[in-house]
Amino acid sequence: MRKYIKISILVDNPKSWFHSYIGNLIREIKKVKKVKSKLCFAKKVSDLRQGDVLFILSCDRLIGKGELSLHRNNIVIHASDLPKGRGWSPMTWQVESGKNKIPICLFEASEECDSGDYYIKSYVSLDGTELIDKIREKLAKKVIMLIRQYLSSYPMKTVPQTGKSSHYRRRTSRDNELNVNSSIKRQFNKMRVADNERYPLHFTLKNKKYIVKIYDGTE
Repeated sequence: MRKYIKISILVDNPKSWFHSYIGNLIREIKKVKKVKSKLCFAKKVSDLRQGDVLFILSCDRLIGKGELSLHRNNIVIHASDLPKGRGWSPMTWQVESGKNKIPICLFEASEECDSGDYYIKSYVSLDGTELIDKIREKLAKKVIMLIRQYLSSYPMKTVPQTGKSSHYRRRTSRDNELNVNSSIKRQFNKMRVADNERYPLHFTLKNKKYIVKIYDGTE
């Protein structure tokens, strides 16, 4: 194995919230002694060049076998206790269901969605009051911490996923629809995970649709 690790980062969703944390991630990666100083940050698969480790973060499409072959290791981080909770928006679904201890898994990418062997499992802890921006901030900090941990111990041994798998479906605008006949308290977790700009809360009353935005008034 060469002395330094050549790192690539792929975020192919131009609207991803994770773009706000790329700078922090790169700074933290560069603190790891094993890492080569120059990193490749790609916004599309065609921009990738050969390297040792590719971090696939907040991507909309699966990476094919040929594309995965560019790197020795291809790392995905998913907010569920794999194989449970494969699929779309696992953090959002779990917060909406009332969970405040969210598993997070760093694993090897494969051609089948979220099925690769894992390296590290950890948790993101919430107190039940955070709205989406604060939830994302806590998730991003954990993602960056796990990436540093992985690189500091590189290469790491994998552990196979075991147990029965489950899958989350892709969310739609209907998942952010409020029930006008239910209380705010009952729907608060749904409100916590709404994005005011990209997928805001809404409700329909008297055949008219209304948009609702939520902010933390204590900040």
